[in-house]
Amino acid sequence: DSMDSLMDEISFSEINQVLDEMLDGEKMDFQELVTELISGEFNFQDACESIKNYFAQQITFDKKDITYLLLLSVSASVFSVFTEVLKDKHIADTGFYMLYMMMCVVVMRAFREVLASASQASENLATFMKALVPAYSLSVSLSTGPTTGASFYQMTLILISLLSDVINTLILPMIQAYMIVKIINNISEEDILSRMAGLFESAVKWMLKTTLGVLVGFQVVQSMLAPAIDSFKNTSLSKVLSAIPGIGGAAGTVTEILVGSAVLLKNGIGTSAILIILIICIPPIIQIAIFTLTYKVMAATIQPVTDKRFTGCMAAASEGGALVLKASSMVAAMFMLSIAIAGLR
Repeated sequence: DSMDSLMDEISFSEINQVLDEMLDGEKMDFQELVTELISGEFNFQDACESIKNYFAQQITFDKKDITYLLLLSVSASVFSVFTEVLKDKHIADTGFYMLYMMMCVVVMRAFREVLASASQASENLATFMKALVPAYSLSVSLSTGPTTGASFYQMTLILISLLSDVINTLILPMIQAYMIVKIINNISEEDILSRMAGLFESAVKWMLKTTLGVLVGFQVVQSMLAPAIDSFKNTSLSKVLSAIPGIGGAAGTVTEILVGSAVLLKNGIGTSAILIILIICIPPIIQIAIFTLTYKVMAATIQPVTDKRFTGCMAAASEGGALVLKASSMVAAMFMLSIAIAGLR
C-alpha cells in the first residue's frame, strides 16, 4: 500500500515524546491521529469529550482573589465615608495607600500567573513546532516537491525563533511594564503617567501588527515561488516518463497514485498538527480571557461605590489581560497559518 509505505518513511517519535511531556500524562499518538483522519475513522464526538475534560483540568479560576478584591473595594468605600466624617486627610490618605497596596499585590499576583501561562503556551507551541517541522517538511517534499519542503522548513524555523524571541523577551515584559505604570499612575489623584502607559500600549500593538505582517508577507512570497519551481520540475519529469515507449502510461499512473497518497498524508499531518495546536493554546487563552472579563466586570461593578483609583487599578488589569490575549492568539494563529499555507501548496 502506497500510503503505508509513505507513512513508514516519516518518523513521529519526537512528536509523540513532546506531546507526552506537554499533556500531563494524557497519551496521544500523533501517527494514530493522522491515520484516523486519513481513513475517515476519526471520532469527533469522543475527541471533543476528551478535549473538554482536558480543558476543564487545565483552566483554573481563583475565586479567593475575586473575594479579596471585592472586600478591599467595599472596605475602601466604607473607610472613605468615615474619614469624611472625621475630616482628617492624613488618616484618609494612609488608609487609602494601605488598601490600594493590598489590592495591587492581589492584582499583580493574578496578572503574573496570566503572563506565566501565556509564556508557557508560547514555549509549548514552539517546542511542538520544532518537533513537527521535519515530519511535515518531508510530507510537503513528497507531495509538492523538495524546493517547497525546504522553504517550509527554513521559514518555519525562522517563524519559531522570531515569535519566541519577540513574545517572551519584548512583548510580554512590555505588557508587564504597562501594568506597573498604570497601577503607579492610580496611586496619585493626578494623572501623571498615562502618557507613558499609552506609549507602552502603542508599542505592544505596533510590534504585534508588524510581526504579523512581516511573517505573513514572507509566507505568501514563499508560497508563490517555491511551488512554481517544483511544479515546473514535476511537469517536465512527467512528460519525460510518459514519452518512454511501452512503460510511459504505467509510469504516469504510478506517479499519480504516489503523489495523491503524499498529498493526502500531508493534509492529514497538517490537520492533526492544527488540532494539537488548538489543544495546547486554547486552555491558556480561555484562562486569560476569563481573567480579562472578570476584572472588566469588577471594575464596572465597584465604580459607583469606591474610589476611582481602585476602579482604575482593576481596569488596568483588564486592559493588560486583553493585550496578553492578543499576543497569545497571534502566536497560535501564525503557527496554524504557516501549516495551512504549506498545505495549500
